[in-house]
Amino acid sequence: MINRIIREYWRTILVSVLIFILTIRPIPADLPKDFFLYKIPHFDKIVHFFMFMALALATAVEFVFSGRRKYKSFPVRRSWLSIVVYPTLYGGLIELLQNYFVAQRDGDWVDFIADFAGTVVSFAVIVLYYKNKKHWIAN
Repeated sequence: MINRIIREYWRTILVSVLIFILTIRPIPADLPKDFFLYKIPHFDKIVHFFMFMALALATAVEFVFSGRRKYKSFPVRRSWLSIVVYPTLYGGLIELLQNYFVAQRDGDWVDFIADFAGTVVSFAVIVLYYKNKKHWIAN
């Protein structure tokens, strides 16, 4: 069973692990305060947005195109739960872990909103793509 889950959901697992590593590891102390990325306003929110956009896309690819389901078109009502809810819950879990278990990091509601926004934008892009391609199922 574990092998089947890994085989069917390896993209989602990989992106989830990468997000976990990037968001839970302590911030390197040797980064200078004038590091160029620190000069970009809200850079960390941008990173959260794109990380969770990637997670939603990986989840979408695996939900729609892999495993036993292999839909020929995009099942919107069936897919929003896995594509939107899983990354959103995972983003909330990451923020809670940062707040309560990682010394150099704090949980941030704005990071969570950026996670959710990346997930929703990803889902919207997927829906628009399939709607324009005429590969659309509304159930």
